[in-house]
Amino acid sequence: SNVMWSLEESNPGYHFDFDEAKLKDKLVGVLFRNKEWEMNGKTGWTTQCCSLTDAQSIRSGKFKTPKDKPLDGKSAFSASSPLPDDDDDLPWVNH
Repeated sequence: SNVMWSLEESNPGYHFDFDEAKLKDKLVGVLFRNKEWEMNGKTGWTTQCCSLTDAQSIRSGKFKTPKDKPLDGKSAFSASSPLPDDDDDLPWVNH
């Protein structure tokens, strides 16, 4: 599966042997997207994990950012405050 491939590729020498305790402290790359929500007549945006990949692809920037997921019937990102254009202040970005 993609989950096991991502874990094994991100952790050289590691091969999943169905011992879940060995997953502790393993690395994996995670891709997030913006997802619009609606509740009691209000809407907003949240961040959602949508797929895994190998950690090296994330570190090297070799990934495609997932598209935003608006509510059904909407087609454009409409959050009241736009996302920043850069990721300089994100703690996991290596400079």
